Amino acid sequence: MHYVANIKTRAPWYSPPRRKLFYCFKCKKGGDYASLVASAKGIAIRDAFIELAKACGVQSTAPPAPKAFDAEKYLTTLDPEHESLKAIGLTAQTLREWKAGYKKGKLMAAIEGSEGIAGFMAISLEDQTTTFPKDVDPRLYIFGGYRLQMGDVQLLRSPLDVLMASEHGITNCIAFLTEKISVGQLFYLSKLLEDRKLESIILM
Repeated sequence: MHYVANIKTRAPWYSPPRRKLFYCFKCKKGGDYASLVASAKGIAIRDAFIELAKACGVQSTAPPAPKAFDAEKYLTTLDPEHESLKAIGLTAQTLREWKAGYKKGKLMAAIEGSEGIAGFMAISLEDQTTTFPKDVDPRLYIFGGYRLQMGDVQLLRSPLDVLMASEHGITNCIAFLTEKISVGQLFYLSKLLEDRKLESIILM
């Protein structure tokens, strides 16, 4: 290819196209700097921009990684002694043990797994509906599962029931975090029972 840059030239017979930075007589095509590099090297326009950036000494930087969720910091924003929680029968001691507390009209409770706290679920004090963080799949967790010990396991209806059972000294209680139970969740539960060497499940 033969290229002519869009600069002043001594040849009075050639007037390069306006708003173009190069023109190929053979291909009868023109374009900007990136198009020139892409055509000359036979590469994609994106790679041409990278080549130009390197030639100009521009260092490519990756976008900053999103900040990891600080569960311990979030926990300090919860109030385990709020009057609203005492009204439903939960003491501050039980809530602290379960890493839970009051915030903005809801009971917030930690969703824990083998790798620690994944996030906090919000339980409405009015109708007991539960919502979860956008980046947490409730199907992958069993509330109270990480606390299980040898013996029988009581499967309760909801995380709030598990907290209430703990309040009254009843241990080895768990609850699924969804109303509908999938085959995957049942498999996870059976694996949990096997790993913890638990005996049987009592449905409550």
